[in-house]
Amino acid sequence: MASELEALRRRVAQLEEENATLKSRGAVDVSASIDALQRVFPAAPRASARPDFFDDRSVYLFGYHPHGIISVGCFTQFAFDGSGASKLFPKLRFHCATLGFNFRIPFFRELLLGLGIIEVSAKSIKNALSSGPGAAVVIVPGGAAESLDASPAAARVLTLRKRNGFFRIALQHGAKLVPVFSFGENDLYGVRGSNSATFGSPMPMRRPIITVVGDPIACPRIPEPTQEQIDDLKVQYIGGRLRLRQGRPGPAVLTIDK
Repeated sequence: MASELEALRRRVAQLEEENATLKSRGAVDVSASIDALQRVFPAAPRASARPDFFDDRSVYLFGYHPHGIISVGCFTQFAFDGSGASKLFPKLRFHCATLGFNFRIPFFRELLLGLGIIEVSAKSIKNALSSGPGAAVVIVPGGAAESLDASPAAARVLTLRKRNGFFRIALQHGAKLVPVFSFGENDLYGVRGSNSATFGSPMPMRRPIITVVGDPIACPRIPEPTQEQIDDLKVQYIGGRLRLRQGRPGPAVLTIDK
Protein backbone atom coordinates (compact mmCIF):
# COMPACT_ATOMS: atom_id res chain seq x y z
CA MET A 1 0.00 0.00 0.00
CA ALA A 2 2.81 2.43 0.89
CA SER A 3 4.55 1.80 -2.43
CA GLU A 4 1.29 2.42 -4.32
CA LEU A 5 0.76 5.71 -2.52
CA GLU A 6 4.33 6.79 -3.23
CA ALA A 7 3.93 5.95 -6.92
CA LEU A 8 0.70 7.96 -7.06
CA ARG A 9 2.36 10.92 -5.31
CA ARG A 10 5.20 10.88 -7.86
CA ARG A 11 2.66 10.78 -10.68
CA VAL A 12 0.73 13.70 -9.16
CA ALA A 13 3.95 15.73 -8.86
CA GLN A 14 4.72 15.02 -12.51
CA LEU A 15 1.21 16.09 -13.58
CA GLU A 16 1.43 19.31 -11.56
CA GLU A 17 4.75 20.13 -13.21
CA GLU A 18 3.27 19.47 -16.67
CA ASN A 19 0.25 21.62 -15.86
CA ALA A 20 2.45 24.49 -14.64
CA THR A 21 4.37 24.36 -17.93
CA LEU A 22 1.12 24.46 -19.92
CA LYS A 23 -0.10 27.42 -17.89
CA SER A 24 3.13 29.35 -18.48
CA ARG A 25 2.59 28.86 -22.23
CA GLY A 26 -1.00 30.04 -22.02
CA ALA A 27 -2.26 26.58 -22.95
CA VAL A 28 -5.00 24.48 -21.34
CA ASP A 29 -4.82 20.71 -21.22
CA VAL A 30 -8.34 19.64 -22.20
CA SER A 31 -9.43 16.15 -23.26
CA ALA A 32 -12.81 14.50 -23.51
CA SER A 33 -11.45 10.99 -23.20
CA ILE A 34 -11.86 8.80 -20.15
CA ASP A 35 -8.09 8.23 -20.12
CA ALA A 36 -7.59 11.96 -19.62
CA LEU A 37 -9.85 11.89 -16.60
CA GLN A 38 -7.58 9.32 -14.98
CA ARG A 39 -4.56 11.51 -15.74
CA VAL A 40 -6.18 14.50 -14.00
CA PHE A 41 -7.34 12.59 -10.92
CA PRO A 42 -5.10 9.55 -10.32
CA ALA A 43 -7.53 7.04 -8.85
CA ALA A 44 -7.15 3.40 -7.93
CA PRO A 45 -9.97 1.08 -6.82
CA ARG A 46 -9.10 -1.73 -4.42
CA ALA A 47 -11.30 -4.60 -3.23
CA SER A 48 -10.71 -5.78 0.31
CA ALA A 49 -12.72 -8.88 -0.56
CA ARG A 50 -11.96 -11.25 -3.42
CA PRO A 51 -13.49 -9.88 -6.66
CA ASP A 52 -15.34 -13.18 -7.18
CA PHE A 53 -17.42 -12.33 -4.10
CA PHE A 54 -19.21 -9.92 -6.44
CA ASP A 55 -21.13 -12.29 -8.70
CA ASP A 56 -23.89 -11.59 -11.20
CA ARG A 57 -26.51 -13.53 -9.23
CA SER A 58 -27.18 -10.71 -6.77
CA VAL A 59 -27.95 -6.99 -6.77
CA TYR A 60 -25.73 -4.54 -4.89
CA LEU A 61 -26.04 -1.23 -3.10
CA PHE A 62 -22.66 0.52 -2.70
CA GLY A 63 -22.33 3.21 -0.04
CA TYR A 64 -19.56 5.65 -0.96
CA HIS A 65 -17.75 7.63 1.77
CA PRO A 66 -16.82 10.34 2.39
CA HIS A 67 -18.96 12.73 0.35
CA GLY A 68 -16.18 15.30 0.01
CA ILE A 69 -17.23 18.45 -1.81
CA ILE A 70 -18.66 16.93 -5.01
CA SER A 71 -17.81 13.20 -4.73
CA VAL A 72 -15.19 13.32 -7.48
CA GLY A 73 -13.86 9.83 -6.77
CA CYS A 74 -17.30 8.26 -6.87
CA PHE A 75 -18.17 9.44 -10.36
CA THR A 76 -14.63 9.22 -11.73
CA GLN A 77 -14.38 5.56 -10.84
CA PHE A 78 -17.89 4.13 -10.98
CA ALA A 79 -19.63 6.30 -13.60
CA PHE A 80 -16.80 7.30 -15.96
CA ASP A 81 -14.86 4.10 -15.21
CA GLY A 82 -11.72 6.23 -15.21
CA SER A 83 -9.66 3.73 -13.23
CA GLY A 84 -10.83 0.30 -14.30
CA ALA A 85 -13.65 -0.50 -11.86
CA SER A 86 -15.39 -2.42 -14.65
CA LYS A 87 -12.36 -4.70 -14.92
CA LEU A 88 -12.17 -5.23 -11.17
CA PHE A 89 -15.90 -6.02 -11.06
CA PRO A 90 -16.66 -7.32 -14.56
CA LYS A 91 -20.01 -8.87 -13.62
CA LEU A 92 -21.58 -5.68 -12.25
CA ARG A 93 -23.49 -2.90 -14.02
CA PHE A 94 -22.84 0.32 -12.11
CA HIS A 95 -25.40 3.12 -11.72
CA CYS A 96 -24.23 6.14 -9.74
CA ALA A 97 -26.98 8.25 -8.19
CA THR A 98 -27.06 12.04 -8.14
CA LEU A 99 -29.47 14.88 -7.32
CA GLY A 100 -32.57 15.10 -9.50
CA PHE A 101 -31.82 18.77 -10.21
CA ASN A 102 -28.90 17.72 -12.40
CA PHE A 103 -31.32 16.07 -14.84
CA ARG A 104 -33.03 19.40 -15.48
CA ILE A 105 -29.93 20.87 -17.13
CA PRO A 106 -30.10 20.60 -20.95
CA PHE A 107 -27.44 18.37 -22.54
CA PHE A 108 -25.97 17.56 -19.12
CA ARG A 109 -29.01 15.33 -18.60
CA GLU A 110 -28.15 13.36 -21.73
CA LEU A 111 -24.57 12.92 -20.56
CA LEU A 112 -25.74 11.57 -17.21
CA LEU A 113 -28.20 9.17 -18.79
CA GLY A 114 -25.55 7.98 -21.24
CA LEU A 115 -23.30 7.11 -18.31
CA GLY A 116 -26.05 5.14 -16.58
CA ILE A 117 -26.39 7.72 -13.81
CA ILE A 118 -29.77 7.83 -12.05
CA GLU A 119 -31.61 10.18 -9.72
CA VAL A 120 -30.92 9.58 -6.04
CA SER A 121 -34.56 8.91 -5.19
CA ALA A 122 -36.11 5.79 -3.72
CA LYS A 123 -38.09 5.18 -6.92
CA SER A 124 -35.04 5.40 -9.23
CA ILE A 125 -32.84 3.30 -6.95
CA LYS A 126 -35.50 0.61 -6.66
CA ASN A 127 -36.02 0.59 -10.44
CA ALA A 128 -32.28 0.13 -11.02
CA LEU A 129 -32.08 -2.72 -8.49
CA SER A 130 -35.12 -4.32 -10.12
CA SER A 131 -33.38 -4.40 -13.50
CA GLY A 132 -31.96 -7.82 -12.66
CA PRO A 133 -28.96 -9.59 -11.14
CA GLY A 134 -25.66 -7.75 -11.52
CA ALA A 135 -27.20 -4.32 -10.97
CA ALA A 136 -25.06 -2.18 -8.64
CA VAL A 137 -26.26 1.22 -7.47
CA VAL A 138 -23.66 3.56 -5.96
CA ILE A 139 -24.93 6.30 -3.68
CA VAL A 140 -23.30 8.70 -1.21
CA PRO A 141 -25.47 8.27 1.91
CA GLY A 142 -23.91 11.20 3.79
CA GLY A 143 -25.25 13.71 1.29
CA ALA A 144 -24.88 17.45 1.74
CA ALA A 145 -24.65 17.11 5.52
CA GLU A 146 -21.46 15.06 5.21
CA SER A 147 -19.98 17.44 2.64
CA LEU A 148 -19.98 20.17 5.31
CA ASP A 149 -17.43 18.12 7.25
CA ALA A 150 -15.08 17.72 4.27
CA SER A 151 -11.67 19.09 5.19
CA PRO A 152 -8.13 17.96 4.30
CA ALA A 153 -6.09 16.23 6.99
CA ALA A 154 -8.90 16.46 9.54
CA ALA A 155 -10.76 13.82 11.51
CA ARG A 156 -13.20 11.95 9.28
CA VAL A 157 -16.83 12.53 10.17
CA LEU A 158 -19.39 10.34 8.42
CA THR A 159 -23.12 11.03 8.45
CA LEU A 160 -24.81 7.66 8.93
CA ARG A 161 -26.65 7.28 12.21
CA LYS A 162 -29.85 9.00 11.05
CA ARG A 163 -29.79 7.48 7.57
CA ASN A 164 -32.51 4.84 7.28
CA GLY A 165 -33.70 4.83 3.66
CA PHE A 166 -30.38 3.50 2.37
CA PHE A 167 -30.63 0.44 4.63
CA ARG A 168 -34.39 0.03 4.17
CA ILE A 169 -34.03 -0.29 0.37
CA ALA A 170 -31.22 -2.85 0.77
CA LEU A 171 -33.49 -5.02 2.92
CA GLN A 172 -36.53 -4.57 0.68
CA HIS A 173 -34.57 -5.83 -2.34
CA GLY A 174 -32.38 -8.37 -0.55
CA ALA A 175 -29.40 -6.47 -1.96
CA LYS A 176 -25.84 -6.95 -0.87
CA LEU A 177 -24.71 -3.83 0.94
CA VAL A 178 -21.14 -2.74 0.17
CA PRO A 179 -19.22 -0.14 2.25
CA VAL A 180 -16.76 1.95 0.22
CA PHE A 181 -14.21 4.48 1.43
CA SER A 182 -12.05 6.78 -0.70
CA PHE A 183 -8.77 7.94 0.82
CA GLY A 184 -8.04 11.35 -0.68
CA GLU A 185 -11.62 12.47 -1.46
CA ASN A 186 -11.53 15.15 1.25
CA ASP A 187 -8.13 16.39 0.03
CA LEU A 188 -9.34 17.62 -3.38
CA TYR A 189 -10.42 21.00 -2.03
CA GLY A 190 -8.87 23.21 0.61
CA VAL A 191 -10.53 24.64 3.70
CA ARG A 192 -13.04 27.45 3.02
CA GLY A 193 -11.73 28.08 -0.45
CA SER A 194 -8.03 28.18 0.45
CA ASN A 195 -6.12 26.27 -2.23
CA SER A 196 -9.50 24.87 -3.17
CA ALA A 197 -9.12 24.94 -6.91
CA THR A 198 -6.74 24.24 -9.73
CA PHE A 199 -5.19 27.53 -10.84
CA GLY A 200 -8.17 29.55 -9.63
CA SER A 201 -10.78 27.43 -11.43
CA PRO A 202 -13.54 25.45 -9.68
CA MET A 203 -11.75 22.24 -10.66
CA PRO A 204 -10.52 20.12 -7.72
CA MET A 205 -6.81 19.91 -7.04
CA ARG A 206 -4.85 16.99 -8.42
CA ARG A 207 -4.60 14.50 -5.61
CA PRO A 208 -4.46 10.71 -5.60
CA ILE A 209 -7.65 8.89 -4.62
CA ILE A 210 -7.53 5.29 -3.44
CA THR A 211 -10.99 3.75 -3.16
CA VAL A 212 -11.29 0.64 -1.00
CA VAL A 213 -14.34 -1.54 -1.58
CA GLY A 214 -15.34 -3.63 1.43
CA ASP A 215 -16.89 -7.05 1.80
CA PRO A 216 -20.50 -7.29 0.60
CA ILE A 217 -23.02 -7.70 3.42
CA ALA A 218 -25.82 -10.10 2.48
CA CYS A 219 -29.26 -8.75 3.37
CA PRO A 220 -32.38 -10.89 3.75
CA ARG A 221 -35.28 -9.82 1.55
CA ILE A 222 -37.80 -8.14 3.84
CA PRO A 223 -40.62 -6.22 2.09
CA GLU A 224 -41.45 -4.18 5.21
CA PRO A 225 -38.40 -4.06 7.49
CA THR A 226 -38.82 -2.88 11.07
CA GLN A 227 -36.72 -0.13 12.60
CA GLU A 228 -34.94 -2.76 14.67
CA GLN A 229 -33.95 -4.70 11.55
CA ILE A 230 -32.73 -1.49 9.91
CA ASP A 231 -30.67 -0.62 12.98
CA ASP A 232 -29.13 -4.12 13.09
CA LEU A 233 -28.05 -3.79 9.45
CA LYS A 234 -26.69 -0.32 10.14
CA VAL A 235 -24.47 -1.72 12.90
CA GLN A 236 -23.07 -4.36 10.53
CA TYR A 237 -22.45 -1.75 7.84
CA ILE A 238 -20.70 0.69 10.19
CA GLY A 239 -18.52 -2.19 11.43
CA GLY A 240 -17.55 -3.03 7.84
CA ARG A 241 -16.87 0.64 7.15
CA LEU A 242 -14.58 0.93 10.19
CA ARG A 243 -12.59 -2.13 9.08
CA LEU A 244 -11.75 -0.38 5.80
CA ARG A 245 -9.95 2.31 7.81
CA GLN A 246 -7.61 -0.07 9.65
CA GLY A 247 -3.96 0.20 8.64
CA ARG A 248 -4.59 3.02 6.16
CA PRO A 249 -2.71 6.33 6.03
CA GLY A 250 -4.31 9.59 7.13
CA PRO A 251 -6.14 10.76 10.25
CA ALA A 252 -6.64 7.98 12.76
CA VAL A 253 -9.94 9.31 14.08
CA LEU A 254 -13.15 8.29 12.32
CA THR A 255 -16.43 9.52 13.78
CA ILE A 256 -19.84 8.18 12.83
CA ASP A 257 -22.16 11.04 13.61
CA LYS A 258 -25.56 12.58 12.91
